[in-house]
Amino acid sequence: MDGLEQIKLEREIKEEIQQLGDDLTQEELQRYDEVQEEFGAKHPAEIDIWETVWDTYNRPYDTGIPETALTSATAQALDMRKSKG
Repeated sequence: MDGLEQIKLEREIKEEIQQLGDDLTQEELQRYDEVQEEFGAKHPAEIDIWETVWDTYNRPYDTGIPETALTSATAQALDMRKSKG
């Protein structure tokens, strides 16, 4: 997949995700808001967050990140630290 195809695919995925939001029930919208309140700018339901994870791990968006590396890749991409509570 070349760069232009990648950009086109990303745009199509973003459009599909936005359209999904149009069909959410009131309960689903409420849950989305609860997650937004908890995570703020690092909302895990936003595609931009996951693009950052894949970019940090230097992987194309259409490939997976091994489960063993996903926690670390996510933490690095989102500049998250383990809680020391």
